[in-house]
Order: sequence, then C-alpha cells, then structure tokens
Amino acid sequence: MNPPIVYDLNMQLVAYLENASKISYTQEMNALHTASFLLPANDPKNKECQPFRFVYIPEADDLFRILPQEKKRSGGEKTITYELEHVMGTLLDDVIFQYHQIGNLGVYTRDVLEWLISQQTVKRWKLGKVEFNHQFFYKWENENILSSLYSVPKPFLDEYMWTWDTTSYPWTLNLVKPSEIVSAEARYRKNLIGVTKKEDPTGIITRLYPLGYGEGVNQLNIKKVNGGKPYLQAEKQYTDKYGIISDVWADRRYENVQSLYDAAKAMLEIAKKPKVSYELEAADLYKITGASIDKFTEGALIHIYDDEMGIDENIRVTKITKPDIKGEPGNIQLELANKTKDAADTITDLRERQRVNDVYAQGASNIDSREFADNADSDHPAEITFNLPDEMVHLNKAYLDFKVSAFRGYSRATKGGGATTVTSSSGGATTVTSAAGGESTQTSSSGGGVYKSTESGGASTQTSSSGGGVYKSTESGGSSTQTSSTKVFSTWVVDSTPPVNPGDSLPNHYHKITMDGNWFTHSHTVNIPAHSHNFSVPDHSHTVKIPSHTHNFSVPDHSHTVKIPSHTHDVTIPNHTHKVTIPDHIHDILYGIYEGPTPNNVDVYVDGNHVGKFGGEQNGIDLIPFLDKDDSGNVIRGRHELKIKPDDLGRITASVVTQFFIQSRGGGNY
Repeated sequence: MNPPIVYDLNMQLVAYLENASKISYTQEMNALHTASFLLPANDPKNKECQPFRFVYIPEADDLFRILPQEKKRSGGEKTITYELEHVMGTLLDDVIFQYHQIGNLGVYTRDVLEWLISQQTVKRWKLGKVEFNHQFFYKWENENILSSLYSVPKPFLDEYMWTWDTTSYPWTLNLVKPSEIVSAEARYRKNLIGVTKKEDPTGIITRLYPLGYGEGVNQLNIKKVNGGKPYLQAEKQYTDKYGIISDVWADRRYENVQSLYDAAKAMLEIAKKPKVSYELEAADLYKITGASIDKFTEGALIHIYDDEMGIDENIRVTKITKPDIKGEPGNIQLELANKTKDAADTITDLRERQRVNDVYAQGASNIDSREFADNADSDHPAEITFNLPDEMVHLNKAYLDFKVSAFRGYSRATKGGGATTVTSSSGGATTVTSAAGGESTQTSSSGGGVYKSTESGGASTQTSSSGGGVYKSTESGGSSTQTSSTKVFSTWVVDSTPPVNPGDSLPNHYHKITMDGNWFTHSHTVNIPAHSHNFSVPDHSHTVKIPSHTHNFSVPDHSHTVKIPSHTHDVTIPNHTHKVTIPDHIHDILYGIYEGPTPNNVDVYVDGNHVGKFGGEQNGIDLIPFLDKDDSGNVIRGRHELKIKPDDLGRITASVVTQFFIQSRGGGNY
C-alpha cells in the first residue's frame, strides 16, 4: 500500500507518511469528502503535518488538507490523529462579500461558475468541463465560494455531479451528469456481505404548491402557466395509493414563472415515490481481480442482486466509506439511493435556509403617488406621467383620483411689448352734416348766424410784377368821319394845330392825351376853339407795348366782417382704414385669483387608451386594464402617460397611485 504524501501550501512535496495507520476516507456524492489517519506521537514526520497542508491518499485517489489534530495516550502508546477535508474546502476560505447577482437570460451555467471561481484570493481552482447550459438567476450575499458553487445546480431538473482533477495545479473543477451505465455489481455470495434496505414513505408528496421570489400576495406562483391552479398533482395511481399529501415548496431563487413550474414538476416526480436506500457491507475485490465490475466509485450506477431478499435493482452509489485502508483493506461500506435529490430533504433544507435568506436582499411592497393640478381645455388636456421601475416584480394596483373645478387665473393685465400697429376700418359712405362756425368744425343742422371778423396788422406790401413785352392792338373800321366840338374824346383825344394847307409839315408841338380811368395826368393844355373836322380815318390799328414793370401798394390796418348764414355741409366719406402705431410700453400686472368656467365632463386616456368619460369628481378609477402590456400580458415597466381632457376650460386636480412589489437591488448605495 502506498503511504499518504504531504505537500506544503505551494504544492511542494515535503514528506511520505510511512508510519501512518488507521487511514480512512469517506466519499459522498456532491458533498465535501473527509479522511483521517494516525501517526505515532514520536514520529518526526509530525512536524510536517501542519494545519492546512495538503495530504494525498493514493487508495482514495483524492487530495485533502489537514484541519484538526488530536493527541491521545492509550496505555503506553501515544498517538496523534489528523482529521482531513477535501481540498474543495479551500473554497471556504473566500467569501462573496455583500450582495451580488448574476445570471438570467444570456448568462449560462459556465458564465456563473467562472465568475464564482474568479472570486478566489489565491487561484487554486480553475473551471473544467460543464455539461449544463441553463440560464438561472443567482444572487449571493455574504456567502463563501463553496456554498455558492453548491447552490448553482440546485435548480437543475436532472441529476448532477461535481468531479475534479487534482493531479495538476491549479486544480480543475467539473460539473457533469452522472453516468446512466451500470458499471459495477454487488451480488450476494460474491462480494455482497450484508445489505440493509430502507423504504421511507414519510417524504411522499402528491400535491405540491411551488412558490418563488417575493412575499405574501406578491410571491411568484405557477397559476399563470398551470391553468389557474397554484399546485401540481401526481398521477391518479399515486393519489389512489397514498392519498392527497400536500406541501409547499418555496424557493426564492426562482424569479421566472416557467422556470419555477419546470423545477416543481421535477421535484414532484421525485417526491411522489417513497425513498428507497441501501446500506451495503461489501468486499473490495478490485485489488485482487482488477476487474472494473468489482470497482465501486462514488456516483456510479451499480446492480444489486440478492435473490433471498428479493432485491434486483439498479441503484446509484451516493457514499463510499473505507474505515481502515491498512488494517482492513478489503472492507468497504456503500450507501445507495434511488433519489440523489430528495424532495422532502430539499424542502426541509430550504425552510432552514430561510434564516439565511433573511440577510438576502428581497424587496418590499411600495406605494407611489403622483399629484397634479393644472388648467386645461379640450385642446390642451392635463397630462401626468408616472414611472414603473424595472426592478418591479408585481404591480398590485394603479388607480386615478381626480376633481374638476373652475378655471383659475392669477392676473388681469400683463406687460406689453409696444410697437404694435392696429388697423381700424370704416364702412365708408357716411354723410356728416356740419355748421360753419368759423375755423371750428361743428356737426349741426341750421347752426346759422355766426359772425367772424378778421383783422390785418396793416402796413403789408404786396408787389405784383409783369413779365413785360406785352402788346395790345386796337383796330378801327376806317372811312369814318368824326365831327367834334370842343370836348374830350371818350377814349383817346388828340388835339393838334393842323397845317394851313394840306401837305404842309406840322411844326413842333405837343399833344394832350386824356385816358379813361385816370391812368395818366396831363402835362399840356391846349385850347381848341369850336370847330369841326371832316376827315376820313382809314382802317388801322394801334399797338401798345407795356414793358416789364411792378406795382407797389400798401394795405393799411383794416378788418373784414363776414356773416355766415345758417347752413349745413354734406360730406361723404368713402371706405377707408386707419393705421395706428402703439409705441413700446408696459402694463402693470393686476394680481389676484380669478375663476372662470367649470367643465361638465372629462375624457380620461392612459397610454393612448380611452378609459372612459367622467364628470365632476371621481375616485379609484382602475388603470391596470388600460396600461400598455407586453406579449405575456404583463404591464410594461418604464414611463406611462395619463391625459385628462375636459369639454370646457377648467381646472383639473388629480393623483395617480400605484402599489407594487419591488426588489431591493439595482443601482448603487449612495
């Protein structure tokens, strides 16, 4: 027999324990293996057997680490006994501190295990083969890595088995499915020495009520995927044989209803049958025969046959114990069971774990109220938004309260920007009758009898000018005989002293010209005695040229008196507009609360869905049927919008109240 070998913490070989005795080991499926050995107290190799050093036991093909030791004197013999645990125990040395969560959609079993393995302080383990590909959601809070690893396959529907390889460092950890091939045999009269069969119906369950995450009315159940029933029930053959035996299985790791249903179904498949277990005393013939059919290994499926006991069954090895490898090498004890996962034990374990779950972040029911008050009309509805958080597990209530009142204003005048142009128009064709009252205009009929006197300051000079070069011609009909006595011609009179004889030249002389209108005063006076002339004046004309000249005259101080008799004026004003420009200015605000109209009815909408028409004041309007939902019928998490549309101008006072169960995770800790 090969002796145990001691390694230090760096996996450096330090000693062979040739004097070790009472070497034993226990290998239990999906549990921490243990071993022990004894050394004489005076063995120098004791100094190498220090706490937490590693010991390899070749017979078990397993690596352990040293934990307690016990010194003992028996008669004259002194010994030291060393207790060992499997090196999987090194994963007890690190913890998942505080709260952590991982998994669910898109995160598979390998991802979860890799994350847990990465939390080691000293990287002694690496992940090897993983034969499962589930997407469960996990959370841990203040747990060690080993217990966290053990919790990963708990929700699985099929059997699983932890295996490892410690022949290389870092060690390799695997999570695999146990073989369904019978690999060994325990037969009476060959290697089966003793057998004890136990059949325990106390753990039978024929009706199972599964519950998942949450609490109270918010705790997850399977009604939604189980036809409205909160339980699963075994087939008639089991209920007829054992009756209705009910139990509640609550596992808060389940947050998805379908996952909870599937796990509960697998749980009931185990729970509806009584637990059958065997304890075998057998001979380890493998060391003699070397045949695989004689080799018993943990987790293997073996065939038990005892015709006298009526036993003929394939059953799995769950535990192997060798009490003394050196002293009794052929003695081996086996435990076998038809259930590697026992429903009753699992339920009991989960109930016990509730004390641990008390430190887990679960959640609580919450009530959220959103208040709102504003003026609104048919074109401008009152709008309220509210949010349902992503961490919400269940929505219990969502209802609306509102009240309609008169429109409310807070001022009557406001500041103006000025520079505003206002255009006013007249219809035109308007007749206005006015009386003439001097410079004033008065609209009146028969105003009459108004006198206005105007005065001048006098000494005003006005000059008129002529352009000159103006000619005026007068014509005579000719052949006229004019006989005159001593008188002045009415228009032009020319007096002359004619020559004695015709044809004689007229001596130097003057002519007197008298003009009507007193245009010129005279300069010569000629006495013409009474006489007469007979002469003939041929047709002729006279041309007078008036040169450019001016006339100056002075207007003395004077006044004019005008009498305006009674009269009227008719004025027709055509169609026209007036443009008025208002300059920049301000209006002072007149503060106060002023009320306007009150609506009679309102229409309520949520997420665009019409909730109904209501009047006056309403309380407790259920909004859940009208909220937007996903394909599974669950209310969508996130933003929702409520609108209240009145039929007239008015004031809306409203509140939206939601009650929901929310997980206490997500975000940070500030």
